Amino acid sequence: QIDGLLMQVEEQLLALDQAKAQRDVLAALKQGAEGMKEIQRGVSLDSVQGLLEANEEMQADQEAVNAALAEAFGAEVEGDLEDELDLLERELAEAEMPAVPAAPVPQPERPAAVPPGGKHQQP
Repeated sequence: QIDGLLMQVEEQLLALDQAKAQRDVLAALKQGAEGMKEIQRGVSLDSVQGLLEANEEMQADQEAVNAALAEAFGAEVEGDLEDELDLLERELAEAEMPAVPAAPVPQPERPAAVPPGGKHQQP
């Protein structure tokens, strides 16, 4: 009988611990929900969409500025690069090339071919 009572007391203690844990979880959920409500009060869907549209407009403006600058300076830089390429090509054409030997260049000997049977042929 005492063992049964001890078992019942242990079950009640376990149930109390579980109830406390559930209470703590619910309190944390409630606090989280209240925090989200507070944050969302300052942020509306309209304000988010407005910010995104403004950001897109600023990016488009920046791309237009970049394109204008590239067009203004791009032609100048491209002309400079073409002039430099012409100069390098003229220097290369005027440079003395090394003399090419008139005699044929000796070729290394090739090893004897190995027939499919695997035996070397004697020359």
